[in-house]
Amino acid sequence: MRNWILIMTLACALGACGADTDESPEAGVGKPAGGKADGDVIAKLCTSAGEATDCDICEVHGWYSDGVCDGFCANPDLDCGPDLTKFDATCSFNTDSGIGETSADLAGNVVATRKVTIDDIDGLSPRESAQIWETLRLLDSAPDGEDFDLVFDVADDGFFEIHDLEIATGSPSCVTGKRCGNACISREKTCHLTGGKAYQWVELGLGDTEVGVVFEAQTLKPIARIGDGDLEGCVVDAPRQDDPTPNPDPTPDEPGKFACSFSQSWIADTSGDLEELVTDEATVTLEDVDSLTALQQQQLFAAAVHGTFVDASDDFDVIFDAADEEEFFLLTVANDGKGFDWVRWFAGDTEVGVVFDAGSLDIVAEVGDGDISGCSPAE
Repeated sequence: MRNWILIMTLACALGACGADTDESPEAGVGKPAGGKADGDVIAKLCTSAGEATDCDICEVHGWYSDGVCDGFCANPDLDCGPDLTKFDATCSFNTDSGIGETSADLAGNVVATRKVTIDDIDGLSPRESAQIWETLRLLDSAPDGEDFDLVFDVADDGFFEIHDLEIATGSPSCVTGKRCGNACISREKTCHLTGGKAYQWVELGLGDTEVGVVFEAQTLKPIARIGDGDLEGCVVDAPRQDDPTPNPDPTPDEPGKFACSFSQSWIADTSGDLEELVTDEATVTLEDVDSLTALQQQQLFAAAVHGTFVDASDDFDVIFDAADEEEFFLLTVANDGKGFDWVRWFAGDTEVGVVFDAGSLDIVAEVGDGDISGCSPAE
């Protein structure tokens, strides 16, 4: 008995009793189940981590973009995908936006900017396309018809700028100790502001006048409208039901034709070799198609047509029915400074796939039973 008491005493001294838990972010703190948690739960988690009760617990523990949708994060978690609910809104200078009075106030809180022209249209996400369209609608400048390409005719010089904002709502502190503009660098190397809130700002010129709209991040909920550099606060009405945002046609009428053979050398001989060059991967089912960019949808369709198991007139239902487990894998490949997009699937337990030059529909290789053939445009 004395020996047992001595062993337990030593174990407790070494921290093995379990009565006290390690509250460091690296300790693997239990995450609230189901991606949901009320304010009391978050406050307790913040306190246990040694933070203020209103901390951004997802930034503290590195729960942003960890593969699980966490709806309780202070800022939108990209794992949850965008909320494309549309709203009518009334914007005026008599309404306080809560984020500043001029675009100059916003500029100091920009953590990332993307310039978008018609050449980038296939790479727009559904959220970006919808935010651009809603910006023009709220500015009473949306083009007539259902051709999304026309938005670039509206903007001065044919471009928009989409800014990611992080704006403090209290006294922010950087848990990681590193900053990105006015925001904190999270453990995933992305910007999150403890005690702050994230937004997207769509900016453009109309007749040499600076205009735009600021949305809550990953949503179509307008917070402010910008006219000649000045901010009008917006009051949001009930969700609006109308036609969907126009998007580029995801299925080209006739994908280009390419000839492939083992005699054409490429950067890899087998899919195993190619796997060593993969930098990113996503599994896609039929339910995920609407969240893909137009280019990803086109590549998926072009790969299926190249694989000769669908016709140009078929739809995505047919494509996914032909793949084992009704799923495809979209992989990003990098080699010596050059990028490639790899669409991979299995048919009858046989690995097949198509590799494109990054950001295009140009096929450079195909995979058959794990072996790779080089490809070039057919004569």
